Amino acid sequence: MDTTAIIPARSGSKRIPNKNVKLLDGIPLVEHTIRTALACDRFDRVVMTSDDYKWVADRYQDLIYIKRPQNLCGDDIADQEVIYHAITELKPTTGLAVYLRPTTPFRVLYHLEEALKLFENLLDSATGLRSIERMGESAFKCFTFNLAQIRPILDETGTDCTDMPNHMVTPTYKTNGYIDIAKVEEVLAGNLWGDKIAGYLTPHTVEIDTPEDWAYAEYYAQRQLPQIIEFWKEP
Repeated sequence: MDTTAIIPARSGSKRIPNKNVKLLDGIPLVEHTIRTALACDRFDRVVMTSDDYKWVADRYQDLIYIKRPQNLCGDDIADQEVIYHAITELKPTTGLAVYLRPTTPFRVLYHLEEALKLFENLLDSATGLRSIERMGESAFKCFTFNLAQIRPILDETGTDCTDMPNHMVTPTYKTNGYIDIAKVEEVLAGNLWGDKIAGYLTPHTVEIDTPEDWAYAEYYAQRQLPQIIEFWKEP
């Protein structure tokens, strides 16, 4: 099946200025994702969509650079709009669009291939796939906070679980940007992941949103990455 890897890399990050090209372990952040995507033989093409940073794309002969207009580079722009623009520039009408966020820089090829294999086996029953990881503490042990008052987030039975041991509460999962897969036809129809989203469970991974996350990613790259890669290899 025709498969396109799409890497979004806009400029204008506020919390970490120029985040996508800030050096992490000696190379711009986005290049960690570029290198992994180019090494994956499941992709027919790898695309970087950006309003800037063409100099990064020029380093890689097999990387396609798509110039993204400024109106698609704001903080409030959704993934649907970014992926739709890339797809319409490339003009495929079927196949898969695989979204690889640079802010999840440490990936192992085995998990990309496994996620693609899983989704291909679910093509008749799933409209999209998103990578997830189990949260350290269930979201049902959390609160909302408004006007100095906290309110528990009730579980699916309407129970307040905030004082219960974590192992007795329904586990919850969060997306982590490791790999998200959309059907091209769903993107063109404005549905992105659709209404039947499969989940691919990954190990805990590093997501970079804040300066504190960046500091941890630097530590991870220097001290832990070799051992983690060894651990994550296919059994």
